Amino acid sequence: MRMIRYFSFCLAALMIFFSCRKETSWEIGDGLPPIEGKWEFTVPGQTYQGPLDSAYIYDYGPYQELFLFGSAPDVEGELILRVIGLEITSGSYPNPAAFFIYGENGAPLFLNDPSEEGAFTLTITSLDSVSVSGTFSGKVLDGLGNEKTLTDGKFTAMLNRDVEQPPQIALGQLTLWSKDMCPGPGEGIKVTVDNQTGFITQSLASEPSCDGEGTTNIVLLAGHYTIKAECGDKIVYYEVDIEENQCTVLEVELNDAPVFTDYFPDTDGSSWVYQDAADTDRTATTVVSSETEQIDGRVYRKFTDLSGATRYYRKEGNEYYEYAALSHSNAVTDPPLIEYTFLKDNAAKNDSWETSAYNLKLSGVTIRGKLRFTIADRDFSQTIAGRQYNNLIAVFTELLVSLDGGSSFTPVSSYTTIYAKGIGVVYTETPDPLTQWELKSYSLNP
Repeated sequence: MRMIRYFSFCLAALMIFFSCRKETSWEIGDGLPPIEGKWEFTVPGQTYQGPLDSAYIYDYGPYQELFLFGSAPDVEGELILRVIGLEITSGSYPNPAAFFIYGENGAPLFLNDPSEEGAFTLTITSLDSVSVSGTFSGKVLDGLGNEKTLTDGKFTAMLNRDVEQPPQIALGQLTLWSKDMCPGPGEGIKVTVDNQTGFITQSLASEPSCDGEGTTNIVLLAGHYTIKAECGDKIVYYEVDIEENQCTVLEVELNDAPVFTDYFPDTDGSSWVYQDAADTDRTATTVVSSETEQIDGRVYRKFTDLSGATRYYRKEGNEYYEYAALSHSNAVTDPPLIEYTFLKDNAAKNDSWETSAYNLKLSGVTIRGKLRFTIADRDFSQTIAGRQYNNLIAVFTELLVSLDGGSSFTPVSSYTTIYAKGIGVVYTETPDPLTQWELKSYSLNP
């Protein structure tokens, strides 16, 4: 777990230092030309390099620290090098006096573990009032925790000793553990806090020490956080305060988790993020509002759907209803407002039901239409966007129209929706043109 602690610390430090850093214009005395700041290093198979944007030395209690900040603009890369000593001079600074991290897009790719003495060394080869240069090499960890050997690390930068002390980071550690285990295949109980994710991989009989075996450990800025723990369909939330330089140990109890049994949950603030199967960078979010709406004496929950429109849903027994204007992709003038049952979670496979017929005005011509819903399949499992879902119900929905006043109806369009018990809609498909939306992630509030 030591590795996880340092990954978390370094990511927090990387984001804080770079978000707080100010642009610096260097004042060089004696008319000396500016020195080009640059850095580079190699791990097996690839070399990384870029400009070294700033470097400074500042006093920190009885110590001095050298901070170097670099970037790789083409890949949104960021680099931090740091050494600490009683006095910063030319010479070698092995672990634990050296700190290195390189990340891209806000995620760490490589870093050293300062607690592993001698495994990584930064050497200052030249230092004067104007510039600093040196080398660095040794053992680092990649983003998956695999050991890598970093070679040919070097840096050169203009040095400014007259800058404000960099922002101090008030950090604390959160250690999460559980007496329970998440059954079935997987990585354990998933915990998420402040965009960081970890997994509790062992059940423990009693509270462990900070950073104990089988726990997950996350370093955070001091402050208040909401912790989300997940095991299959079970989700539980905790509130915790992180104090500076303190370790907070928190037990995750799965029995505390509310069990969602609906196929279309509607609790306040719950949300679902969907991706286009043909273009996974294209996403859309559905969110449950805290507001309700009373229509014709019935109370509906308000949802914001994929298109940003407000939709109205309610549940009664095993049936799920929507109140909607049936515009049918905006093809209808003066669309009728009706309530219809879009899901019956106790219906058998191949069961179907229809709405009453209603008027549709198309290009000034009024025809009759109705919706038919069929349970295409139920109680099955399917992998969607790389994740397996169980306890599924597939509903095939058809628009039927009549050109003879309602004597006979013909299907003219259709779509399929798959619902997962305790989760909601996990997949939709419209055949012409083929459009598929897959559930990418979701968050259910109790």
